[in-house]
Amino acid sequence: MKWARGLSMFLYHYYDKKTGPFKNLSELSMEQSNAIINRIKEEKPNTQCAQRDAEYMFRRHMY
Repeated sequence: MKWARGLSMFLYHYYDKKTGPFKNLSELSMEQSNAIINRIKEEKPNTQCAQRDAEYMFRRHMY
């Protein structure tokens, strides 16, 4: 695309100061990742992450 030459793209990731920047739950232990999900369920019950079932991290670590 001719019009795109010379343009720069910047990607920003905004995060809640209370929870900190993005963390990959798969890189954490089961105990750590479940603790984070449980905290999210308490603090932000309407988020997509809070809707995960109890076996979510087990299945995620198995793949």
